[in-house]
Amino acid sequence: MAVHSVQRTDRAWSVTLAARYADGSVRYFAVPVLADASGASFTVSGAPGVAAGPARTEQARSPYTAGVRNSSRNRTTRSGVSRV
Repeated sequence: MAVHSVQRTDRAWSVTLAARYADGSVRYFAVPVLADASGASFTVSGAPGVAAGPARTEQARSPYTAGVRNSSRNRTTRSGVSRV
């Protein structure tokens, strides 16, 4: 999945991709890309390189203040897994 792109010249771009592995980890790669003159076709122009992931941010506080009792039927998700 592309997570960021930067245009370097009229035809050259650097695209950062996220790769999720089977163990759940995520790594990021910068891939150099060239566009044709019309911008309709793209070609990877070099080997991908490991890139830093996006900076972490603090989770925003929810504006919702109503709680759900542990015994409530609404405590169960659509998948049927109870969230505690």
